[in-house]
Amino acid sequence: MDDKVKKELDPQALMEMNMSFTASRVLAAGVRLGVFSLIAQGHETAAAVARSSGAVERGMGRLLDALTGLQLLTKARGEYALTPLSEKFLVRESPDYVGAVMETDALWDAWTRLPEVVRTGRPATSANREKEAEGYFPALV
Repeated sequence: MDDKVKKELDPQALMEMNMSFTASRVLAAGVRLGVFSLIAQGHETAAAVARSSGAVERGMGRLLDALTGLQLLTKARGEYALTPLSEKFLVRESPDYVGAVMETDALWDAWTRLPEVVRTGRPATSANREKEAEGYFPALV
C-alpha cells in the first residue's frame, strides 16, 4: 500500500458502525421506561419522568438528553417535549404506536447470535413454536 492510500484510510466509519447500536438501545430504554407516554401526560422534567417511571433522576436526565440528541425529544429551560415523530409513534396510547417491538430484546438477542447462525446455518430462534410465537408475533404486528 502506498503512502497516499495509507493517509486516506481512516477507521472513523468503522467506529461509527460499531457504535451504531447505541441509538437503538437508547430508543429501547426510552420506550420501555415509558418516557414518551409520560411526557405526553405532562411530566416534562427529568425529575418528574424519573419519579413517575421509578427511575433515578440523574440517569433519567442522561437518557432524556440522549433522546434529545436523537431528535426524539426537544429540550428548553430544563423541560422536555415530544417531537412530532415520537408523539405519533412512541406514545403507547397513540393508535400509531410502534414501540411494542422495542419493548422486548428478542430481535436484539437474535442479531447477537449472527456469527453462530452464519457458522451453523441454523436460525437463532424458532418462531414456529407456540410459546415463542405468542410473544413475538403480536409485538411484530
